[in-house]
Amino acid sequence: MKNIFCSVLILLFIVASANAQTFTISELLKLQKYNYEQFETYVSAKGYKYIEIANSHLFTSYHFAVDMSQNKASRHIAYNINNQDGTIVIEYQTSFLSEYNKLKIAAKSAGFIYSEIDHYEQGVFLTYKKNNREVSFYSSRGENSYGELLTFYEISVK
Repeated sequence: MKNIFCSVLILLFIVASANAQTFTISELLKLQKYNYEQFETYVSAKGYKYIEIANSHLFTSYHFAVDMSQNKASRHIAYNINNQDGTIVIEYQTSFLSEYNKLKIAAKSAGFIYSEIDHYEQGVFLTYKKNNREVSFYSSRGENSYGELLTFYEISVK
């Protein structure tokens, strides 16, 4: 009986930890309004680790990841600062289709309305708008650093 109780507690802990590392549409919209220090504190509290900063002529991006194993990660989140106008874009990437679909349903439930479709490289962007906010959903197939073909799902909030 004691072993069953311990097993149930461990299972509940694992489920709670996995859910703590996901994001809701409400959280992503809130994170887009944060400054970098607030963003870093929030995602770190969820177990995300800083992995890199990437600079391009368009954006300065701060990348975090969780569930890392052998240089693979199942979830990424990035705080992107537009170098032209200072606009903040939050990008959340998951390898779980069910999570991606839940976020898309939640965006529609929150009043975001489908506005356009766009094709980019190996994927498709679906854009939803509400007032001056925009949420884009992107799915793409590509190789990871081990040459494995995977599908990635990305949600961008601006």
